[in-house]
Amino acid sequence: GFGIAMFCASGGILVAIILGIIVALMRLSRFSALRVVAFIYTQLFRGVPLYVLVIWIYFGLAIVSNINIPQIPAGILTLALLNSGYLSETFRSGILAVGQGQREAGEALGLNRRQVLRYVTLPQAGRIVVPPTGNQYVDAIKDSAILSIIGVPELMKVAQEQANLFYRPFEFYTIAGAMYLVAVLAVAKIISILEKKLSKNPLP
Repeated sequence: GFGIAMFCASGGILVAIILGIIVALMRLSRFSALRVVAFIYTQLFRGVPLYVLVIWIYFGLAIVSNINIPQIPAGILTLALLNSGYLSETFRSGILAVGQGQREAGEALGLNRRQVLRYVTLPQAGRIVVPPTGNQYVDAIKDSAILSIIGVPELMKVAQEQANLFYRPFEFYTIAGAMYLVAVLAVAKIISILEKKLSKNPLP
């Protein structure tokens, strides 16, 4: 159960990072249509509760479009969509935090807009967004417990089944809570180490 919970959280956050970068770049696009679509996307998935979203994806899509998504992929997709809404704003803020002078210097060296983004803006923005991205991963780990409502056999679902089987809810839920805590502390430690390494190797 713990392994599946971490798999769903990790898979969800990886997909969320990809989607978040795409949406953030759309928000910063010169084309108004892309900015509008990205804004609606961000507001939608930041505003819909996770409980509602996971039910809609697992049950709603099956009813509306006859697309039956297995439990674990549905859980990963749910976490990805929810977290991408938050990460898109994080990445957009990180990109905007890179000084205009940096971009102008890149252009002065003969780089085009895409090259400036790839070689100048994104590397610096990446360092800025490491802590909030780590925090979002922590949220994804904790949110994975809600996936039990669609039958994903993650930690909370297994703990619930065992608690009902042995009539020992306190013990099983306490252990489940402790395992979530260990995972969260481990991620926080890894992010802290990564931040220190990045601070020791500043970009030129």
